[in-house]
Amino acid sequence: MIFRHKSIEHVGLYAKATDKYVLAGLISSSHFYSLLSKICSKTVKIDVFGSPAITFFCAMNSHGVILPYFTENYVVERIKAELDNKINIVLYDGQFTALGNLISVNDKICLASRIFDKANLKLIADSLNVEVVQIDLGNFVTPGSLILLTNKGFCLSPLIKDKYDEVKELTGLSGEIVTCNTGSPYLHIGVIANSTGAIVGHNTTGFEMGRIEMALDLVDQK
Repeated sequence: MIFRHKSIEHVGLYAKATDKYVLAGLISSSHFYSLLSKICSKTVKIDVFGSPAITFFCAMNSHGVILPYFTENYVVERIKAELDNKINIVLYDGQFTALGNLISVNDKICLASRIFDKANLKLIADSLNVEVVQIDLGNFVTPGSLILLTNKGFCLSPLIKDKYDEVKELTGLSGEIVTCNTGSPYLHIGVIANSTGAIVGHNTTGFEMGRIEMALDLVDQK
């Protein structure tokens, strides 16, 4: 199933979903949280450094979440409490804090930016309990903004369409080259998705929604 928000274009700025939980920024939209409840039963509302645009800062899957070093302690404690200490929560103290842009991950595989060193790659692997592969995207170093992974499929930005076969081989999943919000190639800010469903920005066309559904194997979800 796929849902289109009635007013917010960049829905992906404010929430990221796994198959077990969602982290969502604090915004004034009951419709937004209602849609999130349709794809996951557990939503944890947080901010990062006072910002509701949390997804720039977090890399996460069902096993854990990595947040930048400046994340306030009360945010960490809230996540722990809401999720009963059942996931790893790690604060990354490196220079690259836009982790959501640099890491695309599901519960089995992580496609990481080539800018990470070996120590950071090990931290990612240990924190998220996945195999980590660095991917070279040519002029881009942000797989998290251009590749949307779930446990069932992937959406690939047309900016890196030449990487389709490589992503398919690395993940073992099928996917599609798609856009959102009437032609935007930046999937990270326009789509929230897991194995159950997807939420897209209000400018996303019906055609784009169909492509996203197909890419993430959501067509038969009811």
